[in-house]
Amino acid sequence: FNYAWQSDWANVDGSEAHAHHGLAMMPDGNILTGHAELPRCLVLDTDGNVLKEFDVPAGGTHGLCCSVEDGKTVVWIADIAEAQVVKCSLEGELLACLTKADFPLGEADPFCPTAVSVDPATGEIWVADGYGSHTVHGFTPELKHKLQLDGAKGRGAFNEPHWVMVDTRKDVSRI
Repeated sequence: FNYAWQSDWANVDGSEAHAHHGLAMMPDGNILTGHAELPRCLVLDTDGNVLKEFDVPAGGTHGLCCSVEDGKTVVWIADIAEAQVVKCSLEGELLACLTKADFPLGEADPFCPTAVSVDPATGEIWVADGYGSHTVHGFTPELKHKLQLDGAKGRGAFNEPHWVMVDTRKDVSRI
């Protein structure tokens, strides 16, 4: 796998703001990203041209992804400013929200999600709580909590997990 960094690839308005929310490939081949300063997402074509912008119900886009439900693309955002995970339409309409109350955390436990991913085969949602409890959580498509991982049964406890990905290259998805 080889790549070359192209700092001027995207044709977006310049900003001095710091942002590290990443990019997500959309089902139609376009690219989703967050705005560096505003609560907004951008849809770019593969040449970096802005095709669409829409406001989102999130104050601090950190990690994001897309999924398809009933034939429609939806956007998932890990919001570090509001400590929540939001699901919205491509028009920015809030469809669902996960807050600390939806996670098996105590009142004193910190919570600040950094990434979200959706398994296209099962619809399960995976959330990395990287700036909070340093755990990864699994949810059913109905947004019921099903699993909490802390890394202790692997190579060691997680330390600020910043991304969670669903690997669909095998018959059964892997996180």
